[in-house]
Amino acid sequence: MKIFNDLALKASLSVAGMTAFSLWIGYLAKAVNLFHVYLPMVVFLVSVGTYIAFRYLFLSRISQANQALKQFRKKNFEPLRSLSVEKGDELDQLFFQVYKNGMMSQQQINKLKQMESYRQDFLGNVSHELRTPAFAIQLAAEALEDGAITHPELSQDFLQKIVKNAERLQNLVNDLNAIAQIESGVLKMSFQPFETEQWLKDSVENIENIAHQSQIQIKLKLPESLPKVIGDPIRLRQVLINLIHNAIKYNEIGGWIEVGAYPQGNQLTFYVKDNGIGIPQEEIPRLTERFYRVDKSRSRSSGGTGLGLSIVKHILEVHHSTLHIESIIEKGSTFYFSLKTQ
Repeated sequence: MKIFNDLALKASLSVAGMTAFSLWIGYLAKAVNLFHVYLPMVVFLVSVGTYIAFRYLFLSRISQANQALKQFRKKNFEPLRSLSVEKGDELDQLFFQVYKNGMMSQQQINKLKQMESYRQDFLGNVSHELRTPAFAIQLAAEALEDGAITHPELSQDFLQKIVKNAERLQNLVNDLNAIAQIESGVLKMSFQPFETEQWLKDSVENIENIAHQSQIQIKLKLPESLPKVIGDPIRLRQVLINLIHNAIKYNEIGGWIEVGAYPQGNQLTFYVKDNGIGIPQEEIPRLTERFYRVDKSRSRSSGGTGLGLSIVKHILEVHHSTLHIESIIEKGSTFYFSLKTQ
């Protein structure tokens, strides 16, 4: 083994050096008739040389590793970097494995901390989102109990608030359930080739009434022919409807939304474009985060849960696709994604 070869070589050189020095001392001792002092001195010098060689070769390195491991137990991983010597003898290789394991442990601990922070944020957001409609329902019910039920106009108003907030709670639960099923793999996707032109028309038709109520026009722009794409048409329709609904929420009365598709290589790109309020550039990277809203009051007033784009992101990831966003303040936004053609 290399470590023992190195030890033997270095120890031999040390002992040889000490022996040569001892012979020189012995020659002087013989010259002055002190040979009886010479033998103990040789033993002493060889012992000291062997100790120094062993300490240099092993003890200092083991001590360094020991100190690093003590810090490792305290979750201080920085001293382990002193062991990051990949090449060398077997002891160096052993220390390098300790270093690698330490770095892996540090990454796992950091990931666990990040997940814990994410969990706490998520629970806080869920609690807040559930509390708001629940509190509104409670207030409306208490008002009815206190006598508003005897006034037809007031009672109708409070009942509408109860229904609206109950629907919001239901939507929130449904969206949370959808994300949980997609992430856990429980929600299975049915991948198949499907006709995109009729699929686009049906998707727009499903949400056209909501756009009409908001006095927003939806335009469908398609080339003469479109190839089939591979994916789950039902889940992808959910993606497209979420994007159109999002464009409706962040648009103004009299605005327009353009839905279309165009071929790009072996893919077909779908887009939803609007002339709404736009999104600040610094907000775009966070749009697919759960419960993140650019305009919180606008989203809540329209019954949004803050989970729509997060669901879009998860469904597209299963289809090996990515949601891209371009936006200019006061001019509008474009959301687009691509799917493989048949």
